[in-house]
Amino acid sequence: MKTMRLITISVALSSCLMAGVIDHIGVRGGYSGAIMQEHSSNQVDADESKTGGLIYDLSAAFKVSDEGFFDTFKPYVDFTGRHYTDRNAQTFGVGLHHDFGSVVGLTPFVAAGIGYAQMRWNDAPLRHTSKSDKAMNSAVASLHGGVAIPVSEWIDATLSLRADWYELSTKFETEDRTTDQVDRFALSALAGLRFRFEHEAKPAPQPKTVTPSAVAEPTPVAAPVVAPAAPQPCDLSSLKRRFHFDFDSAILKNEAKTTLDATLECLKDHPQTRIEFEGHTDSMGPNAYNQKLSLRRSQSAGAYALEKGLDTARMVTSGKGETKPTADNATDEGRAQNRRVDLYFIDSITPVQFDYNSSTLKNDISKLEPLLERMRTQNDASIKIIGHTDDVGSQRYNVKLSKARAEAIKAFLVGNGIDAKRIEIEAKGEAQPAASNADEAGRAQNRRAEMNLRH
Repeated sequence: MKTMRLITISVALSSCLMAGVIDHIGVRGGYSGAIMQEHSSNQVDADESKTGGLIYDLSAAFKVSDEGFFDTFKPYVDFTGRHYTDRNAQTFGVGLHHDFGSVVGLTPFVAAGIGYAQMRWNDAPLRHTSKSDKAMNSAVASLHGGVAIPVSEWIDATLSLRADWYELSTKFETEDRTTDQVDRFALSALAGLRFRFEHEAKPAPQPKTVTPSAVAEPTPVAAPVVAPAAPQPCDLSSLKRRFHFDFDSAILKNEAKTTLDATLECLKDHPQTRIEFEGHTDSMGPNAYNQKLSLRRSQSAGAYALEKGLDTARMVTSGKGETKPTADNATDEGRAQNRRVDLYFIDSITPVQFDYNSSTLKNDISKLEPLLERMRTQNDASIKIIGHTDDVGSQRYNVKLSKARAEAIKAFLVGNGIDAKRIEIEAKGEAQPAASNADEAGRAQNRRAEMNLRH
């Protein structure tokens, strides 16, 4: 019977592997200690039941979703066998498994579940017993926790503790005496391996042969030529960043056109900088109407900028309705202040590159130091981090990997004192390549995270 169970489990796991729904498989072994209790009506002479023995545990966790509850808490099944000198016990369970994320190179995990337990005696532990139950069954609840230590890209070593609660009762009797023995609890220490299958969706790309370039001959150094000092670019921070509208109007006033003219002239000195027109309203009227009105106000500013020659690729329009007032809407003066468009500038930061199939920041993170300094000195600045991948592997996996890359940069910024509320992340997967995925050089450029600083 036990052999048939193992064959059934093996066939089921093989089918799941072929279907690509296994997150990881665990194989563990160790030592288990049990607690036995004795309830006597007429005591039978007893030897001590064995309370310690070996344990093995086979488990599989499933990836049924890439987001939401079942991405964080993965369903699992497991089969456990305990071997004491006088009895054997098997447990089959189902439950939920959760990894907490890497902490100083270790990944803590916990699993909780319910199941079915069966115990069978090899030798009766009671002397002079004429009759005893041979097999017992019980429901079981389990709690399992420990740490996983990466050994390779696909294998972790694990150290863990497991607790099981059940009630496996056996009656022993002679002609005039009876005793019930109850096995209620087991605590086990285990060590083993778990094999992760998340990476199988991404086959390794063929390596590209690189021919070393010839060493260039040194060229003579010409005498330095002193050039005239270049004019200083316009300072964006000196510009007026807001203009207002009449009640229920999206028509630009002269004040707004003057502000926009100065802004557009200054942007000529900053060809890589984009501008966002963010529209707002007071609280008069329905929310839905105010949302549309705020967007019309920002689009009016965008239309004027387009008329003055600003490329549409360098502008963004958005509407916030009445959700971000700067003054009290209870007064006429406050409402007048809230009928406005705010100007924000967006700078694209040099992308951070990642290794193949990795979301780990490389040792050279010098590209992030200037960004970190700007976030520290410009308290009103916020950043959007957009993760990308090459096209090797499944689309679902690539979206998850691109999100992990954006999260890695966010963790760096937060770890260096930047408020997480000022950081937004987005996962694009393979959808927006920066270069061709036809060769390794292009794929390397696409393994990146882009960053847009809004100030």
